[in-house]
Amino acid sequence: MKKCLFTLALLQCLCLFSVAQQVMMQGWYWDYPKTAAGFSWADTLRLKAANLKQSGITHVWFPPHAVASFGAGSNGYDPKDLFIGNQTTGLGTRPNLNAMLAEFTSQGIAPVADVIYNHRDGGSVETNPAVKDYINNHYNASKEPFPSDRYRVILPIGGSTGNGAGSYYFKFSSKSGDSRFNNYQFK
Repeated sequence: MKKCLFTLALLQCLCLFSVAQQVMMQGWYWDYPKTAAGFSWADTLRLKAANLKQSGITHVWFPPHAVASFGAGSNGYDPKDLFIGNQTTGLGTRPNLNAMLAEFTSQGIAPVADVIYNHRDGGSVETNPAVKDYINNHYNASKEPFPSDRYRVILPIGGSTGNGAGSYYFKFSSKSGDSRFNNYQFK
């Protein structure tokens, strides 16, 4: 009798733990149908949201959704621009992505993005005023590099600037004076 009660209590405890589990599903595979081939993987995932919820899925990890340098046929690991705008990615368009996220959320499924922030493959030079503001106004940590390895400096040349053709040198120094980040010269 004791063994039976112990087994029953153990089984009940295990059932409680199984209910509390979260399950994340990888929502793509390497050769998933891309937008360039006439498909929208974001729509495919959106249409499966209710079934995924019924199956116990609590999170769906979807592929990189950035604009890729190899276009809408890319898996997204060659991000050209992290902002989609009105462009098409391998996952779909911005409206496709928004609809997928809304459906996941309505089903109680948490979407998980695969984002590669420090990868860039092409794209246009972009000014980042947040990094400049941080460097100029908020940075005060000792001997730590800035939170970005991109800092754009624009040197006006010609016209009324007084800067003519020639060689210009930029000398970058760390605010902390640390030798790892001090006295680098770029031409």
